[in-house]
Amino acid sequence: MIPNAKTLATSATSTVALPLNVDGHNHIIFTQRLSSHAAIQVHLSRADTKTKKVLLGPHFMVVTVAPSCTYPRFSVRVMGDALSHVLLKQSPDKKEWQGLFELPISGSYLLDARWYGCAVRPATVSFASLVEPIYFQSEDSLHAIDSTTREQSDYARQLFANGTAWLSSRSIQRGDSKLPPYIWMKVRDVMPGPSTFVRTSTSLVHQGSALGPGGYYRFGEVGNYELVCFMGGQTMQKIWRAFLDMRGQLFAYQRPFKFHYYDIHSFTSPDAHWDDDTRRRLRKCKHILLSLDDFNQMLSRQEYAKQVTRFVNVHLQNVMPDKSFPIWVFSVNEPPMIATNCFHPTLPRTTDHPCNDVLKELFRPEADTFHERIHFLDNTDLSLPQFETNQEDVFANIALRVFVVVGKGVSVWRHMGQSGKENGLHRNGSVEPNFELVPYDGWRNV
Repeated sequence: MIPNAKTLATSATSTVALPLNVDGHNHIIFTQRLSSHAAIQVHLSRADTKTKKVLLGPHFMVVTVAPSCTYPRFSVRVMGDALSHVLLKQSPDKKEWQGLFELPISGSYLLDARWYGCAVRPATVSFASLVEPIYFQSEDSLHAIDSTTREQSDYARQLFANGTAWLSSRSIQRGDSKLPPYIWMKVRDVMPGPSTFVRTSTSLVHQGSALGPGGYYRFGEVGNYELVCFMGGQTMQKIWRAFLDMRGQLFAYQRPFKFHYYDIHSFTSPDAHWDDDTRRRLRKCKHILLSLDDFNQMLSRQEYAKQVTRFVNVHLQNVMPDKSFPIWVFSVNEPPMIATNCFHPTLPRTTDHPCNDVLKELFRPEADTFHERIHFLDNTDLSLPQFETNQEDVFANIALRVFVVVGKGVSVWRHMGQSGKENGLHRNGSVEPNFELVPYDGWRNV
């Protein structure tokens, strides 16, 4: 059944219509210049030959950028009954950015393309200092309908719910609060009950959006000596605080002293502002979660890859030497349009954050970069569609995923007969005594 969709108005200061053209029986095509430096063309898969209705996908998009624009800053997404980022990849000759995309649910959509200008080199910028973006939206709302041949594999996740997206909150009835424009939810659960939500100090989060077949696994069994350590800058601090807000609603008996936050802004001297007690306490960690967006220095693509690999492979594994203790590296949440790190003068890029391009390359299975206990948590499905606003909702949904990944780790421990106790690590009937908490001082060793 197709929802009764309404056209979602954007807050654009200027709008240019994108003319729709019919291409035989297969596609609807629209084209438009984004600026003097770039043009966009979209090929939409038609649902029929009589109307402008389209299938959920796949659709094709290409953005052509002038060679003189070395570092273009732009973003493309579809918005309406759902919100979805269009990931584009730069061609080897640097002339085009191409990609396929699908719409999450049946409904009505507009294309939201934003051009922030171009530069000849990376530079420190913020949304406040960017040139006023030029907005383009489609002339008419595009009505998408489902297709029985559409595959759902794009949504498949090992730990989390299948088929989730930023869905419009207009269909949700909650009299106790004002809802944000979009809520991360399961596509097939568009009318959730009140009990399925949890709240942080800033956001409303739908539980079902994170829960796969294993639910929270065995998070409820996190022991007093199985500490979870959040490590990173301001972004991770917000994720940690959102996590603690939800802990009181989901697992109130899990006391907050088990969940630590360590403030870092560098891979080479993360302990610059720690005291000796903080350095010793870090050695108690049994899970480490790493998310670093705000660096105290600018890093090239090569230097970032070198530093993050050494930080995780050497330092974090030395801090937490037992190979059964998991390490999770989170994707970067900084909006790509204001990125200053991880650029390369010649390698093709994507519309994802350039540091995420590096992380995805490092974590390719065939790359064999990291030990098997080191995992990558790709949260770009949450972060890329939302920028400038609603960042707190992104952090809150990442925090909900933390319950799942930690619970999964505890489940693995219990299946192997392992638990942390006051007198040491219990494993398969034996006890390994706790080691002396000596501060790790090898951060600056090359």
